[in-house]
Amino acid sequence: MSGDSSFGTTVMDVYTMAQEDSYMKHRVERLANKLWKQYLTYTGQQPNFSL
Repeated sequence: MSGDSSFGTTVMDVYTMAQEDSYMKHRVERLANKLWKQYLTYTGQQPNFSL
């Protein structure tokens, strides 16, 4: 068992995982912003900052 790939992951696997993680983070941030704006609209508050 070699020490450099004990989990069987390659550099491309790590790169792909990082890309997917970045994409999911972006989607979560967009969803959070959307829900926050909906909440402000529902409560009648005006957002005083741009999301």
